[in-house]
Amino acid sequence: MSHPARRLVADAVSYAAEHGSTDLNTKHLLRAALQYERTTELRDRIGELCRRIETDGGTEPDDGRTTAASPTHRAARSTSATPSS
Repeated sequence: MSHPARRLVADAVSYAAEHGSTDLNTKHLLRAALQYERTTELRDRIGELCRRIETDGGTEPDDGRTTAASPTHRAARSTSATPSS
């Protein structure tokens, strides 16, 4: 296991213990991950992407930061999943 992964698990174990849990679960790992800047950057980018999709349906040109509005993505979303006769 890499050093960052070990550090994340150790932080999750500490968080679980501080909150009275003797088990380590996903909630503890996610909570520990939120301490790291990279995780919060990704969370914020996902939030921006979701807001863009809610606002414009992903039809605006992609600004290079996300892939949701790419022509390929739009074409895939507009393709019907129903087989033609």
